[in-house]
Amino acid sequence: EAPDRVTVRGRVGPVPECWGGGLYRMLLSANLRPEETKGAALAIDADSGDIFLSRSDRVEGLPVEVFAGLLQDFVNALARFRADVEAFARFSEETGRSADEPPAKPSPGSEMIIKG
Repeated sequence: EAPDRVTVRGRVGPVPECWGGGLYRMLLSANLRPEETKGAALAIDADSGDIFLSRSDRVEGLPVEVFAGLLQDFVNALARFRADVEAFARFSEETGRSADEPPAKPSPGSEMIIKG
């Protein structure tokens, strides 16, 4: 890690045991929308089977209040993705099926945005 950069990683949770393409779709499409991830990236650790949110920022010369805002955005995004993954896991447990589709009610901010 470069001395002028800070990387934060947060564990979203384990990949649900009974899951399908819906989870991958949700994670990958969120990575295309920085307004959802707050500039972080979602990934699955192949060794642990856990989903992580990670962000790296240059901090040299960054005002402390701006850095604090970046951290708060990260914490908020982490909480949102934890809730989404828990919803997938709950769906799988309750129905006995893999969660091939996202939960019926999308999380706030997860609607498709078309900019032109």
